[in-house]
Amino acid sequence: MSLYKYVPPERLDVLRNLRIRFTQPGAQNDPFEFRPLVSRFRRAEAARQQLSQQWNEQFPKAVGQLDPDTQFKLKEFMRKFPAAVAAVKEMRLDEADKQSDPAIGEEVFQELNRQVGILSLSEIPDSLLLWRRYASGQSGFVYEFDDKHPWFWARTEEKDDIHELRKVNYIDVPSSPSLSELVALEVLYSKRKYWEYEREWRIIRPLAEGSGREDIYLFEVPPAALTRVIVGSSASEDSIEELVRIITSNPGLAHLRVGCAHHAPFDRAVDIEYWPGSVAQILTEI
Repeated sequence: MSLYKYVPPERLDVLRNLRIRFTQPGAQNDPFEFRPLVSRFRRAEAARQQLSQQWNEQFPKAVGQLDPDTQFKLKEFMRKFPAAVAAVKEMRLDEADKQSDPAIGEEVFQELNRQVGILSLSEIPDSLLLWRRYASGQSGFVYEFDDKHPWFWARTEEKDDIHELRKVNYIDVPSSPSLSELVALEVLYSKRKYWEYEREWRIIRPLAEGSGREDIYLFEVPPAALTRVIVGSSASEDSIEELVRIITSNPGLAHLRVGCAHHAPFDRAVDIEYWPGSVAQILTEI
């Protein structure tokens, strides 16, 4: 199976430089990327147990820092009115839970946003919706990748949840209402059903493995990982000429086949026809 990357005309620089962006979760089109539809970071009972333990450890220390007279009065109050003390504790625990639970979930997301990037690919090269959304109508291009190339399969250890292609699972309701109970695959490789038409596969890598500039992180692409380039039906002559120049000037790209996506206004798919001759001959036909 081949996988495809829809790109606008300016992304011919991917082919020219053989480097492609792995995009941070927060810069994706989906505002809920890495944000499953959960109600909490952790279950309320687990949060309450942990917060109660922290209270039991910290409250005596806080009392111990008071002057002796205040300590005596406070301890007397606690002895005489234990129910009131318990109520205050419950109120404080509830406030702490409301503040800390969403903050922890956001901290998890922000840490992922700082650490990893995503390369999103599609199973299909002929989706009119994807051409419109990601390839400037049909004035851009689609790169075809060999999904079996080692570049896509580089796990560093058996329990590595990234470094290799994974199919995206489209679900609206995760297996748990708590983020902390979800396995990594549910967070990293799941999207809501609205995006199902994209038929996405993705590979995730640490941003530190790429080269970054102004929050744009680029990763080198082996030429052999690319197999074809599909030209949009509305691509300009300048773009096509540039494509031909890039391919013919780099012997490492000599194996690439070039196709054209024909406009199909009354269908949800486009027709793709591959050029039978050499890439250099394309310029004589446009």
